[in-house]
Amino acid sequence: MKKTVISVCLLASSSVLAGALADHEVYTMAGAGFSDDYSTGLQLTAGGQVYKRWYVETTALFNSDSSSIANHLNNSRTEYESNTYTISLAPVYMYPLNHNFSIYGKLGATYSKTKLSTTYIEKDGNTKYKSNDSDFGYTYGMGAQYTTTAPIVGNAKFVARAGLDWYTTEFSHIGRSTAPVYGLQAGISF
Repeated sequence: MKKTVISVCLLASSSVLAGALADHEVYTMAGAGFSDDYSTGLQLTAGGQVYKRWYVETTALFNSDSSSIANHLNNSRTEYESNTYTISLAPVYMYPLNHNFSIYGKLGATYSKTKLSTTYIEKDGNTKYKSNDSDFGYTYGMGAQYTTTAPIVGNAKFVARAGLDWYTTEFSHIGRSTAPVYGLQAGISF
C-alpha cells in the first residue's frame, strides 16, 4: 500500500512540475501493457515537456498473473500467482513527423517489486511458498504518438500512443527480467 501511495504521488508530482512550466506541454495517459508471457497490466503515464523536443515522464505498470500446471504422473498440480508493480522515470526525446504524429525514444531508471506465491497441490496436502523481491534497474523504449491539432475540450488535446518498453531488473527468485511490454494508451495533453 505504501509503494502505491508513493507511485501515485510521483505520477502527480511529475504532472505538477511539468504544469509549472506554463508554456510547455503536459500529458497524462492510461492504457494496457501486454507482455510476452501473455499477461496484461494497467499502464499509467504522466509527463511534460522540459525543452523543445525533450520531455520527462514517469510510467507505472501494475500486473497480476496466475496459472496452473497439472502433472498427471502423480496426480499433483502446481499453481503460480504473481503481482508485479513497476515504476519508471525517464527523459524522452520526441521527433515530430508532422503536426499530429511523433516518434519517441526513452532511457531511464526503474523500480520493480514482485510478490510470487507457489502452491504444490498433492494427494497428501498442500505446500505453499511465498516470496517478495524488489530491484532497481533501467528502462528503455520507443514508440509512436498521435496528438490532435485542435483541442477536444478547452485546451486539452487527445493523445494516443503505441509503444514498446523494456524494464530490466534482477529478481532473486526468477532471475533477470527483460521481457518487453507492448503498451497502448490514450489520454489528454495540455
